[in-house]
Amino acid sequence: MPYGVPEALHDVISAEEGYVVATGTLSFNERKLPKVDMARQDKTPPTTRIQARLKGKALTKSGFTHDLNTRLTLEVKCYGPWCARPASGKAALTFLKQTENGYELSTNPCGGHIFVDPSRETLDSVAQCYLTGKCPKSQFR
Repeated sequence: MPYGVPEALHDVISAEEGYVVATGTLSFNERKLPKVDMARQDKTPPTTRIQARLKGKALTKSGFTHDLNTRLTLEVKCYGPWCARPASGKAALTFLKQTENGYELSTNPCGGHIFVDPSRETLDSVAQCYLTGKCPKSQFR
């Protein structure tokens, strides 16, 4: 099933862990992304953790206004031979999980917490959801 911003919002709002919503440029070494050897698919690691940086704005009560320039761990998941393929250097809407070791950003082949080139409408919808509780409806829930 497609996984989009409404599904991500539902997941992070209902999660026990804390999340920070931010928009900005995600940077990391793309050479560290997992590579699948189709002849040896069973050797594909289920999770690859890559050091990354997000520079942009975090969501506050006034919108995306808080300057953010933070290191984070990008968690890239593979399901068999299918792996997430995040891109470095792209503008993105992200949902950063707060952990005792800092922020973590997770993605998988079916979706995740990175949405590249979000529209103003999407950003406004996310801000409204967090600030007022009026969230976009998922067509799957």
